[in-house]
Formats: sequence, C-alpha cells, structure tokens
Amino acid sequence: MVKVSVLMPVYNLEDYIEHAMESIFNQTLKDIEIVCVNDGSVDNSYNILKEFASKYDFIKVFSQENKGAGPALNKCIEEATGEYIAFLDADDIYVDEDALEKMYKYAVKNDADMVAGNLKFVEDDYRIVDSHHYKRELYKFCDKETSFSPSQYGIPFAFYKNIFKREFLNENNIRFPPYKRGVDTLFLARALVNVDRIYGIPVWLYGYNHQVGGGFNKKLSDYDFITNFFKVFKGVFDVFYEAGFDNLAYEYKKELFLYLRYKDNAIDWNIYEIVMDIFGEDGHYFEDYLDDYNVFLASQWIHHVYECPTEKLLNETREKVLKLNLLENKKISKDLMRKSFILQTADNIDDFTRRYLETDYLDLRMKYEKLVDKNLKLKKKNRKLKNKNSDLKKDLKQQKKLTKMYANSLSWKITSPIRVLKRKLRGR
Repeated sequence: MVKVSVLMPVYNLEDYIEHAMESIFNQTLKDIEIVCVNDGSVDNSYNILKEFASKYDFIKVFSQENKGAGPALNKCIEEATGEYIAFLDADDIYVDEDALEKMYKYAVKNDADMVAGNLKFVEDDYRIVDSHHYKRELYKFCDKETSFSPSQYGIPFAFYKNIFKREFLNENNIRFPPYKRGVDTLFLARALVNVDRIYGIPVWLYGYNHQVGGGFNKKLSDYDFITNFFKVFKGVFDVFYEAGFDNLAYEYKKELFLYLRYKDNAIDWNIYEIVMDIFGEDGHYFEDYLDDYNVFLASQWIHHVYECPTEKLLNETREKVLKLNLLENKKISKDLMRKSFILQTADNIDDFTRRYLETDYLDLRMKYEKLVDKNLKLKKKNRKLKNKNSDLKKDLKQQKKLTKMYANSLSWKITSPIRVLKRKLRGR
C-alpha cells in the first residue's frame, strides 16, 4: 500500500496538467500514486495523461464519458489504494515541496482520519498570492501543530487543503454528490460530521488557481449549475442540522445570501423558482436569516410585477409584501424600500410600472453622476500631479546646472585633494 494517493479529475485542462504534475513530482514524499480520471475531455488532456502514465508506473489513468466533477472524483476514490488520500485539480498546484510528507507523518503519528494544511491562491502566471479566505476567516488557519474539533473548522470550503484516511472515507461512505460542479462542500461536510478530531499542521499544501476556477458567481453561469449548487447547499444544511452542527449551517448560509444579493440575482425570477423548488416555499430553512430571506422575497416579487404587469398580480403582491413587514427589516435597502412604497401606493398597474421605471432611471442617473464626479476628481488629481511633476523637473534642471557650475569652480578644484584625504581617512 502506498502512503498517499493523489486524486486528479481532469476536464479540458490540457494547458495546466504539466504544471500540476510537476508540483507532485517535486514533493519530497515519493511513496505515492497519482490517480487521474479524464471526465470526457474534448481537448488533448487525455493524451497528455496517457503520456505521463507511459513514463511513470505510479500514475494511473482512467477515462469516462463526461459526468461531472462528482462522479469523476468518486471514480478516483474507488481506484485509489493509498493509506491516505489527497486531492489536486489539474489546474492547481501543490505549494510547499514537503507538505505531503509532513502531513502524512503527522497523520500516522496521531492515527488521524483528517489532517488540515493551508491554502494559497495562484495567478495565471503561477505567482503565489495570499488567499482572501483567511481574511474573511471562512475556515481555520493552521499556524502550528494542533488538533481541534470539526465544529471549529469553519464552513466546508477548500476540501483539497486536507488529506483523509482512505479507510475513514470508505467506512463512512463519504463520497461526492453526482453533480457537475460545487460538489466539494457536501463531501467535506460529510467528513466533518463523521471525524472526531482534525489535526492541523502549518504547511502550505494547496495552490488554488482562482483565475481558472473563478469565484462563486462566475461558476454559477447557467441555471443547471445554479440548481446543482443550491442542491448542494441544501444537502450541507441537512447534514449539519442532523449532526447538530447548527453553527456551521448558520455560517455557511451567509454564502448563499451573498449570492442571492449579488447584482441581478435578487431580481432573477428563474433563481427565485429554483430556490422555491429546492428549499420549499415555507422558508423554514431560513428562519435564522429571516430579514435576508424577506428582502430576497420582496425584491423578487416586486420586480416580477414589473416584468409581468397585471392588475391581479399587483394586488396579490401587495398583500404578500405587506405581510413581510419591511419597515422593521434591518437589511432592506433604500432602493427596495422605495419600490415597496411604489407597490403599495400605485393607483393601478400602469402607474406602478411608470414609477418603478422612473426609480430605476433615477438610480442609474445617480450612479452615472457619481462616476462623472469621480472622473472629474481623478482628472483634477492628475492635473495636480502633472503640475507637481513639471515643477520637480524644473527644480532638477536647476540643480544640475548649479552642480555643474560648482564642479567647475576654482575653489572646488583647489579643495579636491582635501576631499580625497578625508575619504581615505574614513575608509580606515
């Protein structure tokens, strides 16, 4: 049995595989295997993987039709034979060359089911930069050798900065959901509620290429992916609530509402219908986030009247929004409050749509005026800097002229031997 199996799902990442492989080869821990699953790539990824496998007998390559990240990762686990399991996406890298070795030794020393390291971000040019996750304190930073309870881990992000005992995953049937994206949080949530202690060690294991992976909103680029992500959110909530990890469910819920408040998501009726379909219309999943949830409902309902204007919908929505008691809501924005007022006071649907449109126009006008004002301030600042630069150039030119005159003066030439003597004396 090898010490660590590194699992690598691959889908259309031909330009990155070599970098990922190189970071594994550079690890000081050599008793490893690399298990790759090509998930129906249509570029040259599979051929690159096969070429690596032909050169190194510790690399195993499997291929399947495109099923998504979840099934590909589960296939990796099934084919792994290592005592411990580590993960590496093909567009990411390992950072510290001794990270796997230190984590493995610490795992064996403590008979640990899970060992946590730390995470860095990687730019497209493979520069290593700090992760903003730690600034937001999303999950625990391991600054020393330690152990902590799973409830202290933080929200279930960055599963790949940890290694897991393979036997632990198999005994507890911890696997990824069968979705194409967003599967890692549910996998880690299942691990957290089953592990007794997490052992942390101060190494930088993982380099996450956030330029390729993208942020949360970049990933949710179509409604199929959004549906998958929301199903994962619900799955994580269910796992945490069943295990009594209510605090982690509460913290993780913040990430969902960050998305629901993002740009146009708050008025996208398709997203509203997905939320209702997955979480139900009674809102019991969001009782601890009632203000945020009511803001989401009001935003969606009011904008839906504007998109589908009928007298019946206007009157029905008035009654529903009135029950939300938005005047007592601490999370409501001025814009939503104005639109709610328009909803309640409009004489008819035509009056509502006209005033609603005027509100949007005024908001755009205010944003435009702010941009113009900002641009004027920048221009003014730029003029000041240009004037200052011009003055500095004049001063420099004058200084050069004086220096030249001084160097050519008779007194300067006469005192030259004295200056040379002083420099020699200082050099003793």
